[in-house]
Amino acid sequence: MRTFIILLSFLLLSFNRPCNPDYPLIFGSDYAWAKHWVKGHAAAFEQLAVPLNIPTAELESIVFPELVRYNAVYDVIEIQSLKFLYVSRGKDYADFSVGYFQMKPSFAERVEKDALKYLGVAELTLLGFDRLSPTEDNEANRRDRVERLTGVDGQMRYLAAFYRICQLRFTASLAGQPDEYRLRFLATCYNAGYHLSGDQIRDRLNRKFFHTGKVITSNNYCYADISAYWLKHRME
Repeated sequence: MRTFIILLSFLLLSFNRPCNPDYPLIFGSDYAWAKHWVKGHAAAFEQLAVPLNIPTAELESIVFPELVRYNAVYDVIEIQSLKFLYVSRGKDYADFSVGYFQMKPSFAERVEKDALKYLGVAELTLLGFDRLSPTEDNEANRRDRVERLTGVDGQMRYLAAFYRICQLRFTASLAGQPDEYRLRFLATCYNAGYHLSGDQIRDRLNRKFFHTGKVITSNNYCYADISAYWLKHRME
């Protein structure tokens, strides 16, 4: 009887123990590729992060799940479709996720407009946003935006601007919170949309909406969990 009770107690503890997914094992070669990509672009992350006083590791971690999901074949197809439809007709006709960080034109447009609202002249100049005219919706602006979106440097700049905008937009939500919480919050902003309220972001922090395929499956994961995992294990 005593042996049975001990075994039952062990099983109960096992079921109640927090789950710590092994993402390198789960995502396999996709995780390895993303890790290699981040390591190879460490200088590019740092080049924008340091002058803006942004933690480089957090910039990497926010987009790391997108790198795991990135598919070069699909990206080429979507970029070509985007260039034709979006430039000629606008985001209502084409709003594909493109590039390594899987950014949409609607996201880029929002970041450009909010950068003018939240950031100072020095930051806008550093990011190259001081020369943009996001309020003018015309083919020339859309064509330039696509070019920025389809290059690594352009996506890095949008990512850094996004981070600074969220820092300022969600100052109250992030005040006094530990570093990991800030990273999870900002990663959720990136995945769910930073136009949401602080309460809406908090409500999504642990939800499992992220998947690695082009078709939604039952194998969904928490975006913020993957970002937090990379932040913890990036130096391994």
